[in-house]
Amino acid sequence: MVRPLIQGFDGEYYQSFGKNANCTLEVCPIEATIYKYNPSKPVNTALTVIFGLIMIGHIYLGVRWKTWGYMVSMILGCLLEIAGYACRIALHKNPFKFLPFVVQTVALTIAPIFYTAGIYVTLSASISHFAPDLTRVKPVVWVWIFLPADIICLILQAAGGAISVTGSGDNSAEVGNKISQAGLSLQLIVLVGFMAAFGDFFVRFFRAGRLPQIEWRLKAFVAGITLSVIFILARCAFRVYELKEGYSGAAITHEVPFIIMEGVFMIIGAVFLYIGHPGLALKPGESAVDTAQYPGKASGSDTEDSAFPRSKA
Repeated sequence: MVRPLIQGFDGEYYQSFGKNANCTLEVCPIEATIYKYNPSKPVNTALTVIFGLIMIGHIYLGVRWKTWGYMVSMILGCLLEIAGYACRIALHKNPFKFLPFVVQTVALTIAPIFYTAGIYVTLSASISHFAPDLTRVKPVVWVWIFLPADIICLILQAAGGAISVTGSGDNSAEVGNKISQAGLSLQLIVLVGFMAAFGDFFVRFFRAGRLPQIEWRLKAFVAGITLSVIFILARCAFRVYELKEGYSGAAITHEVPFIIMEGVFMIIGAVFLYIGHPGLALKPGESAVDTAQYPGKASGSDTEDSAFPRSKA
């Protein structure tokens, strides 16, 4: 993205954006920045700390329940959130800095993809653990549907974000934005597809009357996953709208909507993924239903939580 030189307060001309940017707040107006505002240091510091605490919580539950794959997904998502908001703190001191802008753009755009990766494998794990005989397709098929789609979303969003801010052509921002929009739109479609599959299985499960002894944990698990996906969906819809408006739109040039839809909504989503942690419901070595009563339920290794490998006590 190329921006023309601007005249500073001292009458000299400065580059306001790019790797050769030499503007500072001492010589250039804040309106010359991409955001046209100075990112709030207290707010972005708070977001950085909160995501750090959420990550610690997920590490604790991941170690406790030995849900290594889910834990790694949550850690990667939280680390990207932390990196993104830490860069926004750096932008508070000098909003013309190029590297922090690039890092926070890419990091905050792709962070939720790692949350959804953890969410997607829970569908296969849930089916394998609770009632594989009630699924419309083999549990592993869901993993091979949703995870590759998640990877495509990651590639599109990361590439689009990088192109939009680092491209040298006049239309690089537009091209990058369209690529990012495609990635975010695909993520919306995949999330809706997941909710349909997740909801379909558990509706069939509850209608079959197969309520386990840990019923409250199962309800917390289902509610946590569902509410988290809803907040991630809302966040993705906002980012699609933001990118559609472009770098001159109202959504990108006002911090409050961004903080609410990107920051607060993702905090809520990550917290719900903690409350609805799969370790609460998918206990190792324990079947959710009576296999003698429901002979169609697989036994042995087929019922184990293959998506979240654990060591047996």
